[in-house]
Amino acid sequence: MRAPGLQRIPGAAAIDRVLRDVGAQRRPAVILNLVQVVVNAVPGGALFFYLQFLDPGVKGVPDPGRAGAIVVRAFLAMLIVGIPLGAGLTARALRPVTGWLGTGRLPTPEERRAVLAEPVRSAVQSLATWLSAAVLFGGLETALGYPGRRIVLIVSSVALAGFAASSLGALVTERVLRPVTARALAGHLPPGWRGIGVLPRVLLSWAFGSGVPLVSLLLAPVDQPHRTLASFAAPLAMLTGAGLLSGFLIISGAARAVSEPLQSIRQALRRVEAGDLDVEVRVDDSGEIGQVQAGINQMVAGLRQRRRVEDLFGRYVGTEVAAHALAQDLELTGARTEASVVFVDLVGSTAMAATMPPEEVVRTLNVYFTAVVGAVASEGGWVNKFEGDGALCVFGPPGGGSDHAARALRAACGIAAEVAAEAERHPGLVAAIGISSGTVVAGNIGSPERFEYTVIGDPVNEAARLTDLAKHRPTRMLASRSVVEAAGATGAGWVAAGSQILRGRPTPTHLCEPAFPVGRTHSS
Repeated sequence: MRAPGLQRIPGAAAIDRVLRDVGAQRRPAVILNLVQVVVNAVPGGALFFYLQFLDPGVKGVPDPGRAGAIVVRAFLAMLIVGIPLGAGLTARALRPVTGWLGTGRLPTPEERRAVLAEPVRSAVQSLATWLSAAVLFGGLETALGYPGRRIVLIVSSVALAGFAASSLGALVTERVLRPVTARALAGHLPPGWRGIGVLPRVLLSWAFGSGVPLVSLLLAPVDQPHRTLASFAAPLAMLTGAGLLSGFLIISGAARAVSEPLQSIRQALRRVEAGDLDVEVRVDDSGEIGQVQAGINQMVAGLRQRRRVEDLFGRYVGTEVAAHALAQDLELTGARTEASVVFVDLVGSTAMAATMPPEEVVRTLNVYFTAVVGAVASEGGWVNKFEGDGALCVFGPPGGGSDHAARALRAACGIAAEVAAEAERHPGLVAAIGISSGTVVAGNIGSPERFEYTVIGDPVNEAARLTDLAKHRPTRMLASRSVVEAAGATGAGWVAAGSQILRGRPTPTHLCEPAFPVGRTHSS
């Protein structure tokens, strides 16, 4: 299955089908053998045709006809023997490269290194074959009486053609092996591995795609320096055509080897920019591009981890506090600010714990707290902490907002309505609610090793005391007159409910309660 963000490579679909076929795991070796035959036999045949027929160089040879026939027979014999021999050597060398594909396992380190080294290995084998051919034909033509200039042309031409063919073979091999390389790397480069980089690849492509044909043009008159320009028309035309073709193939192959992975990287980055972190770039290169591909995967994995941490952080402390913490320096400081506080406590929780199984108690509490969090979040507040079966909800800091009192009252009514609705499915689920407003200190409290963002001040204590008092009121909700007055028109649904000195406070607190039945909003 293709990794997300992967640019489709021409011909890769066929290779992928081969790799998925467990019973045909040797087919990549067949494909690579065919590649080696084509990239070596075609330039070899073209060079032989040029040297033997367009520029035979038989001047001074005792018996040109016999010498030419011997050279032709030697070339044919080399093809008959060399192609099967090279195919056998390639198949043997490819066993660690492709032998593990049908096993359903990841490759061993040795097999992985064999996959990564295969383009260079095949190029070295190809070049060694060409250099052997250069020595063989140089020696043969020396024995047949060809002049020294001709021998120099033969050896240098075959060697140059070998450099060009082996470089092209390495590029094509690397391209064919990309699905195998991607599976071998499994998204990561082995430590310490350094493949062929972009700069060496481009320089080699230039040297063998342009430099070799140009040098071949310069070598054309070496063995016959006194020939006329017109007599060189056919040889020069063939060399020029071969240079254009080989240059185009090698340079375009090198360019595509760089551009196609970059396209997949660009597509992956677009998806990451859009917020999609389910992206994995296929690592199918062992050089700098592979390092970038692996780096993208590591970056996305880090972003996924960061998103998960932020999500967990937000669930523990609230999204507003999490955003504030990520944007600010984490210091043990606090600041005076205006805030409204809603304290919610479950009525009869002790009896519930004594009469219900623990699992049912947990389920009931989760339903209860879900209603609380939902109502508070809908009004832009956040739950500062859960205290047993109670919850401290804050409106105002850290984001601020002058309407925090109105939002606190609406949230309290919303909590009452949600809890009353859930009580129909969970009998006995009743919440007492206290609301207060005033000046608090908001900030990070604790030690440098462990702290929390919270609010401290008289409104917090007042809201907790109002909650205790509300448990004995029919509406189950009490608010201080200060928060109702601060809410303005929003407090119109609240009526005075007398005053009382709350525990731990020196002066009476003026009380307000909703003018509508508990569990129903004012608008209803």
